Amino acid sequence: MRALACLAVMAVTLGSSDVEACSCQAPGPPCESMFTSTVFVGKVKTTTPAARGAATTTFEVLETLHSKAALGPTVEVRHRTDGNVCGIAFTPGRSYVVYAGGTAPGALSAGACTRTHELKKNDQDVAFAHALPKRSQALIEGRLFRADGHEDAPVEGVEVGVVDAGVSVKTNATGAFRLLVPPGTWPLELRSEGVTAWQREPSVVSVPHAAACASPSIAVQWNGRLFGRVTSADAKPVAGVEVHALSRRPGDRHWRLSEYSAADGTFEIRGAAPGEYLIALSPEDFGGPSPQNPWPTTWAPGVGNVKQAKTFTLSRGGRVGPIALVAPTRLETVTVHVAVKRAGKPVTSAVVSLVPVGANRSTGGLTDDQGTWTAVEFAGQRVKLRVCSEQQTDCVEQERAFDADVTLEVPLDQPR
Repeated sequence: MRALACLAVMAVTLGSSDVEACSCQAPGPPCESMFTSTVFVGKVKTTTPAARGAATTTFEVLETLHSKAALGPTVEVRHRTDGNVCGIAFTPGRSYVVYAGGTAPGALSAGACTRTHELKKNDQDVAFAHALPKRSQALIEGRLFRADGHEDAPVEGVEVGVVDAGVSVKTNATGAFRLLVPPGTWPLELRSEGVTAWQREPSVVSVPHAAACASPSIAVQWNGRLFGRVTSADAKPVAGVEVHALSRRPGDRHWRLSEYSAADGTFEIRGAAPGEYLIALSPEDFGGPSPQNPWPTTWAPGVGNVKQAKTFTLSRGGRVGPIALVAPTRLETVTVHVAVKRAGKPVTSAVVSLVPVGANRSTGGLTDDQGTWTAVEFAGQRVKLRVCSEQQTDCVEQERAFDADVTLEVPLDQPR
């Protein structure tokens, strides 16, 4: 269901002070917005500024369109005034259709992300309230989509149901579906072997009135799975290694399909589309070996040459396995401790970076309260170490390799 909330770079509340910019998701139509708000037509009497860009506006209530409790002849609505933080301005003497959060006689609030607007001739929201649809069941009109790269692809033929209401329907060619249900809050269930919802929790829609509607957009993913076990050359399980599934068609590699092996070496990669796959450790497509995943690039069943790799064919919603993957000897790593000092004292928040020579990766960070920073690197790998003061005014650079765990003391005492 479309959110009526204001999405900001930083959290925005009536009392917040450190805010940046407001970006709103468009509110739904009256049938979706009206029954979750206190809605009235009101004429502005006064607006009283408050602290930190907030204000309170007093309205003369001309007509109540929807409210759980009776509104008095006047109501007060709190709101921010700065449009950059989802604020809204009201002009004295003018009339507005106000969608307010809260329930009278308690505090009401309004913002730019709701359907609140100046009253128009033949106003759509007023007309909806005057002629509520004459139906006994609420309307759910939603859509399923699958993210393919940067495009949203509709998903056809998936059955969407409301179990407790005893209704279901299949999505059409555009991924749309339409259900009529009694007023209430309902979880939606997807019935498909081919796709499953991105979110683990079911999508829940609220249609509190027979004239209410909801427009959920539900992201789904393919439901194909590839499973198997990673072992060493002597058949012992290898735990904690990231196993990748890569489509044989490189253009299809939009997502990182991978899973870490469990304590017994087993893995199951979920969310795969129908097609042909290679199973790999440390594939170059995702950076190759790293100190955090220190295994040479290897393809199932356990080869270093992709031309010798085995192909696994996955049907729509299928499950392929068990896949045997023999891991090579783990690459040796070392721990590098960097201690930054000035005049013999630790330097906190010094900027440290470690860049392997010839590699397409790097690591870095700030020293802690003891002036230290730690990284893991491949043994024997030449790296460029750069250490700078927090202000980047003093820097020290060196290039070297490490064959064992080491603690480096780096002085930032530079002659001027």
